[in-house]
Amino acid sequence: FPTRRSSDLADVDFEALARESEGMSGADLRLVCEEAAELGLAEAIASSTVQPITTEQLLAAVKSIRPSITPWFESARNHVRYANASGEYDELATYLRQRRGR
Repeated sequence: FPTRRSSDLADVDFEALARESEGMSGADLRLVCEEAAELGLAEAIASSTVQPITTEQLLAAVKSIRPSITPWFESARNHVRYANASGEYDELATYLRQRRGR
């Protein structure tokens, strides 16, 4: 993958991006970046100018992608609920409670 100069990303609102993409895996985030790049490429072709990827393109990509880890969390929640007599999943139970409160 080509690298981007840090100045190309200077205007990206990473806090908003992190907030909106919470619950996504690394693979999901890679797909977000690819989708945003396609949006940016389409705009660049239409305007005949090279443009950096924008926060708006990244956020639009986040909204178009369903997090892939949701089924895993549902399965993990069942393990915590029904198979934690030994306390083996206590740490996961704590994480799931914190995640639910967000």
